[in-house]
Amino acid sequence: MFKRGRLGRNRAKKFITQVGLSGVYETFRLDTDTFEVRAHAVGGAARLDFERFLDSAENINELMEIIYEGLEEALYLEVQRALKAAINSARMPARNKAIAAGFYANSMQRVIGTVKAYGTDAVIFATGEFIEAMGPDAVMIGPWGTTGQYPNVAVHPADLDDIRNTGKIKIFRGTPIVEIPQSFVDERNEEVYIDPAFAYILPTGGDKVVKVVFEGATQVWDYVNTDQSIEINIYKKMGVGILTYHTWGVYHNTSLDVTGGYIGGTNDTNTTPNYPGDKLNEDFGLGL
Repeated sequence: MFKRGRLGRNRAKKFITQVGLSGVYETFRLDTDTFEVRAHAVGGAARLDFERFLDSAENINELMEIIYEGLEEALYLEVQRALKAAINSARMPARNKAIAAGFYANSMQRVIGTVKAYGTDAVIFATGEFIEAMGPDAVMIGPWGTTGQYPNVAVHPADLDDIRNTGKIKIFRGTPIVEIPQSFVDERNEEVYIDPAFAYILPTGGDKVVKVVFEGATQVWDYVNTDQSIEINIYKKMGVGILTYHTWGVYHNTSLDVTGGYIGGTNDTNTTPNYPGDKLNEDFGLGL
């Protein structure tokens, strides 16, 4: 259970207004709120074969490294699920989100303008697929053509250099773009970890958006089987919650939605249909 204080600051300012001489003034007080972040268990296990250990074909340090990397990735997936689910929450204002079959600069500008009101600036976080799909509307400023052309438009030389050097822009209308590293789930290259259809716009210098909680320490235990193989088990309780919905934004480009194209699992309650089986469960035994 967490306490969220100093709520209603903007509403409180409305009490500062013209008053009468020596009158009785309306008073205000700041609200507080509590919310609960539910934690669930994440775990996994690895086995070290005795003969392969003697032959130096397996290393216990490598197995432990894989397990801890899996726990870290599980946490990132939980953060992604929470951020994506927020777009369907009634608590997120309409001005803080945009849903469209494609990229429209005006919609992104609206979300950015809303987010900037709650920080010194804003930053766009998106995968390379989303940034590439932003297309010419992200860099061209000027009157639109009626036949799909762009007469009288201006493209900043820095954008041209970014596209030439990296294939993607790094700034959208003055707002920095941070590319979220993308990775395939396995060597089949059929599924990726991060949903490419979503971009998140976060304020700089503002309040934190996501609350991550851990219950207790990471539990690790091992035991030796009758064939002298060693099993290593790990157990961790974690949870992710959204602190505030009105200070950040999200853009959902539905044209990038994929069916079974990124890791989701049965616990993923977001809008993209037909999620694949959870590859962390299948390949590494992590219970998500």
